[in-house]
Amino acid sequence: MKKIKFTIAIIIVLLCSNTINAQLKMSTTGNIMVATSPVPASNIKLYTLQTAAPNNTWNQSINGTVSNMRAAGSWCAGIAGSAAFPTPLGNLSYGFGVYGGASNALWGQNYGVYGCVGGSNAGVGVFGSSRLRTPVQVPEDYAGYFNGNVKIGMSTADYLQVYTIINLSDQRLKKNITPLTNTINLLSGLNAFEYKYKTRQELISDGIASADTAGTNLIENASISKTHYGYLAQDVQQVLPELVYIGADSLLAIDYIGFIPLVIQAVKEQNITIQNQTVEIKGLKEQINKCCSFGTNDFKTINETNSNNDLNSAILYQNTPNPFTRETSIKCFIPNNAIVSDIYIYNMQGTQLKKIAINDKGEKTIIIQGSEFTAGMYMYTLIIDGKEIGTKKMILTD
Repeated sequence: MKKIKFTIAIIIVLLCSNTINAQLKMSTTGNIMVATSPVPASNIKLYTLQTAAPNNTWNQSINGTVSNMRAAGSWCAGIAGSAAFPTPLGNLSYGFGVYGGASNALWGQNYGVYGCVGGSNAGVGVFGSSRLRTPVQVPEDYAGYFNGNVKIGMSTADYLQVYTIINLSDQRLKKNITPLTNTINLLSGLNAFEYKYKTRQELISDGIASADTAGTNLIENASISKTHYGYLAQDVQQVLPELVYIGADSLLAIDYIGFIPLVIQAVKEQNITIQNQTVEIKGLKEQINKCCSFGTNDFKTINETNSNNDLNSAILYQNTPNPFTRETSIKCFIPNNAIVSDIYIYNMQGTQLKKIAINDKGEKTIIIQGSEFTAGMYMYTLIIDGKEIGTKKMILTD
């Protein structure tokens, strides 16, 4: 009896479907489709078509809602989609778990995929993950959250526009921390260029992009005609390989943000050089002024004796490098008439830690080993015949 009732119900449904524009269709191969459309091409296909709709209303082709879920650990999906071929295929095959497109709404109000977070708990509007990574528990709301590498654009001229970019830089995430030194020489080995990006067709002609994957149906980005400024990744790779990344397509990319600490450290090193040169120039000016205050006939005597004998010509330079870890050098100039010359090293409380006697005259360089002290800030002073010539600050790091 139940079989008879079920069969009658099926016949009624089929008869109704024939009278309502054949809304339920089955092809000769067994494919089923709901709603009007040509012969169904998939096992099951839902096709909706709406040509008119009231103003100021939401009109949805498919609407899925899951609510009132109470069980902890449940997975809820309003609409779930998955696309998978039984085996990896070659070119010209695409898979979309969820595909969205939008067109011809008001300018700037077309969204292929729209996602937002609701409720009171933190969440993500759009979550993307490479491979089958488990979704993470986010600490705050994000419009987009990506678990894996992210690439923007299909064209060389595509760009990312944001108000602020921040990098995680917490010390707790890092190890093998070492101060940068000699950054000026590193950066001076690089040459900056101005250039333009190749068009998509040029990339295809050069064999860098293939006609199948170059997205030839897309309009070239307007910035393709702009002049750009930067480095060549191949050049950077020779000097600073840590700042160069190789993509799966073998193209090289540069971490330009990684240049910032190098540039800042180079400026600091340059400032130390300028300070040392300023002190040296000041000493030379004083010598010239003293020379010029005497008669011309006395110049030779002044040049040979006064400039090298006057304690005012003594100079104490800033140590380099500074800060330092392993060792640093302190350069000084000792006049010929100096009797007792010493360099004293103090901690920031004024306690004397070391005394270095200087027995030579003229230019002298003292090497300080970092292993002699603990990490911290120190002062060093040059004293000649009981007179303080100068005091500088040096920093020792771990």
